[in-house]
Amino acid sequence: RFHAEHEGFTDAEVDAPGPFSCARTLTAPDGRRILFGVVNEQRPFHANPFGWASVLSLPRVLGVGEDGSLRMEPAREVCESGDPDWERLDADLNAGGALDIDLHGDALEIVAEIELREATAVGLRLRRSPDGREQTTLRYEADLDRLTIDLAEASLDPAPARGTVGTRAHLPPGEPIRLHIFLDRSVIEVFCAGRSCLTARVYPTRPDSTGVQAFADGGRAALRRLAVWRKRSIGLYC
Repeated sequence: RFHAEHEGFTDAEVDAPGPFSCARTLTAPDGRRILFGVVNEQRPFHANPFGWASVLSLPRVLGVGEDGSLRMEPAREVCESGDPDWERLDADLNAGGALDIDLHGDALEIVAEIELREATAVGLRLRRSPDGREQTTLRYEADLDRLTIDLAEASLDPAPARGTVGTRAHLPPGEPIRLHIFLDRSVIEVFCAGRSCLTARVYPTRPDSTGVQAFADGGRAALRRLAVWRKRSIGLYC
């Protein structure tokens, strides 16, 4: 007899409400349960220069946590295993300050571990222009246990969708936030400690909107590790 401990499995539990949809799974030869989804276009049809829309997400390995909750991690086949192209350990992030990463690109894999300390929010600014006029802000707010991607400044083009994509992070109190981020051209996929995922589409207009910046708000935070790998486009994205 099957007794359900958690109910209501929907796309919203797999990923925050946003461009991610149509989740489907398969079983790999080694027994892993792999999930793919569709990352929908977020530009109106007339503003899409390619004549097609939507792309596949990265493959996600599903699991069950000790509390019976759904866990998701990127499949190891898409993760870098060698030394990062840029890395910073044990750096302080002051309130209202920022740390610029000395490696730019529009196809990056980023691993970040941040201890909040007194900070009320921490995060990364992605696809950032040098003057900050274009940037996409990934933010974790401690009091709300909420992870968001803010698209308000993501593009100078008025056509793409704006707004904020957000979800509960399910981060235990006092635990550092661990982010595994894949940036590939217009797609951002974020894995938060295996407990939650966020996906967004961004369309910067400027060729120099390739910067990455870490920040803290409301107090000091400790950047335990920030590692960045340059990647060739994985081939699923545009």
